[in-house]
Amino acid sequence: MEESIYNDPGNYELIELLYLAREAAAFDQTAYIAALFAYLVADYFVGNNLSRFQVITVSGLYTMYMLFSLTTLHYQLEQVREIMSILDPSGRDFVIEVFIGMFFFGLIMSLVFMYEIRTRKGTEVDEST
Repeated sequence: MEESIYNDPGNYELIELLYLAREAAAFDQTAYIAALFAYLVADYFVGNNLSRFQVITVSGLYTMYMLFSLTTLHYQLEQVREIMSILDPSGRDFVIEVFIGMFFFGLIMSLVFMYEIRTRKGTEVDEST
C-alpha cells in the first residue's frame, strides 16, 4: 500500500495551511468573476447612458479593484504552490502565470466591451425582417 503525504501526522499544519490558501484563492476567484459579470451587465444595460466622466470613474475603480483582486489571487496561488512543493517535492507543478493571464485577458476584454457599447451606432434592432 502506497504511503500518502496526507496521512503523515507531521504534515497536519502544512495540510491545514494548504486548505486555507486554496480557500482564499477560491474566494478571490469568486470575487473576480462576480465583479466581472456585474461590470458587463452594467455596461450592457446603461453603458450608452453614462457620461464620459461616469464611464472613466466606474472603469477606473473597476480596473483598480480587478488588479488588486488579481494580485491577491496570484499571492494565494503562490502560497498553494509553495506548500505543495514542501508536501510533495516530486509532484507536478502548475503554471500560475497562465491562469492569471487568462483572468487579465478577461479584464481587458471587459474594458473593450465597454468601449464597444459606448461607440456602437444604431443600437436599435429591426425585427420586421
